[in-house]
This record gives sequence, structure tokens and C-alpha cells, in this order.
Amino acid sequence: MYTRQPTTAELARTARDMVAQLERATGQEPRALTVSRVHDTTMALAELVEMLPRTLERLAAALQMRAEESASQSDGVEGPRAAAYAATGALSTAGQSAQNLARQLGETCSQMKGVVDKVPRPRSRA
Repeated sequence: MYTRQPTTAELARTARDMVAQLERATGQEPRALTVSRVHDTTMALAELVEMLPRTLERLAAALQMRAEESASQSDGVEGPRAAAYAATGALSTAGQSAQNLARQLGETCSQMKGVVDKVPRPRSRA
């Protein structure tokens, strides 16, 4: 039996929807956000953002490849090819921004770690 694999766009939309769900959850119950949970959530977001540059790089490479293919197949595609190259550059810039964000989130997690280690843990009722 054949199982259809989700497209890259569908996967990106699923990730977007999950981040939207996270956004709502962080606003609904601020008291439930312990220092440990804030740290763990920030760490997971840092890991997510760390993956973006490579993904954006691969998308840029695919776009550039398609632009070069279309350029070799016909004349008069200079406008679309130039737009594709501009978009490729924008994807690369976005990847660099994501790298900076990932670095900042990592530093934030390191700073939070000192707080997390000092916060008393709730006693279990065993």
C-alpha cells in the first residue's frame, strides 16, 4: 500500500501550526511556565531555529538549480531568472539571520541555566 509523503510546504505549514499552538499555550497560563519549562521551551526553540539555515540553504540551491535549468532551456527568461537569483540571495540572508537567532537563543539558555539550577524543585508526594 502506498503512503503519500507530505510535501515540503505541508511540513513547513505543520511546523508553523505547531509554533502557533505554542504561542497560544505560552499566553494562556503564564503561571504554568516555571523557570524550568521556560528554559526547556527556549532550548527546544533554539534547536528548531538551528535547523533553519540548512533548510533555507537547500531551498536556495533548489531555486537556483531551477532557474539555471529554465535559462538553459529557453531564451528570454532573464526577468524570472534574475528574480530567482534575488530570491536565492534573500534565502541566504534569512539563513544567516536564523543562525544569529539560534546563537542568541543558545546564549539565553546558558544564562537561564544558572537560574534553573538554583530554583528549588517541588517536593514529590510519594
